[in-house]
Amino acid sequence: MTEKALMYNEKTEAGTFSETTWNDLIDRLAILFDFSEEKKIRFQKNRLAKLIAALPFLAKCDDPYRTAISHLTITYLASHKAGKDIFSHNFADNKSLMNRLEPISSFKGGNKLIIDRGMNILAVIMLADHNKDCRIDKTEGKYNPVSSGIWNFDEISSELEIKINSVDCPAMDDIISFEDARAYWWEYR
Repeated sequence: MTEKALMYNEKTEAGTFSETTWNDLIDRLAILFDFSEEKKIRFQKNRLAKLIAALPFLAKCDDPYRTAISHLTITYLASHKAGKDIFSHNFADNKSLMNRLEPISSFKGGNKLIIDRGMNILAVIMLADHNKDCRIDKTEGKYNPVSSGIWNFDEISSELEIKINSVDCPAMDDIISFEDARAYWWEYR
């Protein structure tokens, strides 16, 4: 993002993401992964998953359905026991906060400001999850970049807040705002 964009609240026109579209994507995922009705409802209520699905629509990307279903599939795999170990944080991910989000950061076209805003909110959620897990991870001997001192939760989330708030997108805030993202974490099991 440019310095100019960070100096004032950037006005951009976002696309739309309807509940009908969200429900259709969830129905497709439920078929693909053979979700029980309970699992389908839990996934449908997850605001992180909804933001991931909405982002290509809000950014007016080409092929938003294809991008949304691809990103949701990767997200589900990353949270599932069959893929969790592959997508867990490792030392290489310390280089950039966005490294772990890279598999869901591919968009065809679209408004880069809206995409960056959404990816930054996802980064805040990921950071909040690391912050929440500090004690548990230490007890279990699991690597955590926040508890190890590599990432400073307050400092990084403050930097991301400036970037996020410099781009106005009420439709994204309706899904999850910065404040909610900072207190939220991926809780799908």
